[in-house]
Parts: sequence; structure tokens; C-alpha cells
Amino acid sequence: MSSSTPSAGDGQPVRASATALLIQRHLSAPRLATYVRAAGGDLERGLRLYRWNAAVAGGFWEALGHGEVVLRNAVHDALTARHHRLDRPGQWYDDPAGELNQHARADIATAKRRLGQAGAPLLPGKIVAELSFGFRGSCSPAATPPRSGPRSVHRSRIYPAGTAACSRNR
Repeated sequence: MSSSTPSAGDGQPVRASATALLIQRHLSAPRLATYVRAAGGDLERGLRLYRWNAAVAGGFWEALGHGEVVLRNAVHDALTARHHRLDRPGQWYDDPAGELNQHARADIATAKRRLGQAGAPLLPGKIVAELSFGFRGSCSPAATPPRSGPRSVHRSRIYPAGTAACSRNR
């Protein structure tokens, strides 16, 4: 078989429409090989499976995006409540107690700068939305005394006592 003969990616020739063969040429036979094999060597069915997989993955990314917003807002709300409970001025991301590390402060400064360049107001929700998901996922306040009950177990797994993911000592 010549290298120009269409294959399922495993060296086996396939029969398919000109459109399917064109798509295979541009996506590559090796990329589609798993789908074509799962479709019993049928390129047309393999492409339908590939498109289905892309749609499922797209749905997952959409759900993940919504989950990220919910998580971001929950973390912001928790840090804001803590900030107010400790009777600190400004917002938690202003870091009046110096709890954030240099990287976290730089991320916040970058978020504020981007908003300023876009002419957007420096509102808490906008600043927090500009922070990366990694910032929100790894940033925790300095250790606070653990509480009892089911919420404390969950919280302790995220922010174990004695840790401060954003602390200067990190």
C-alpha cells in the first residue's frame, strides 16, 4: 500500500466518501485511528464518533467553566466574610495584614492593571474574575482555628490548619 492510500491509522485501507477522506487527511489518520477502530474500520462512522466525542468534550468544558465561576465566587465570598469577621479595612485582596505572597500580590496587581487598561471599574467581582483559576485554587487565608462539624472536615481538607497557601513563607 502506498503512503497516499487512505487508512484507518493502522495500515488497513478504508472505503469512505471523498469528504470523509478529506477530513481524515486534514485531521490525520493517526488522530482518527481510535475512532475508526471503534467503528469497526468504517471511517464515516469513526468521524461521527469523533464529532460526538468533541460535542461531549465541549459540554464538559462548558460545565467546567460554570463550575469555575461558582467556585471562584464561593472562595471570594468566604475570603470576604473572613476579612470582615477580622474587621480589616478594604478587601481581602488588598492584603492589609500582609498574608499574601509576592506571586499572589503580583497576580492581583496584574488583574487591576488589565481592568484599568480596559477602562473597567475596579470592582471586587471584576478583580476576582481576572485572577487565574490557579490563584483561586491554591490561595487560602492564614490558618484559622478549626471549627467542629461536617463543614470543618471539608474545610480542613482544603485549608489544613497550620497552612497558608498564599502566605509570605510559601
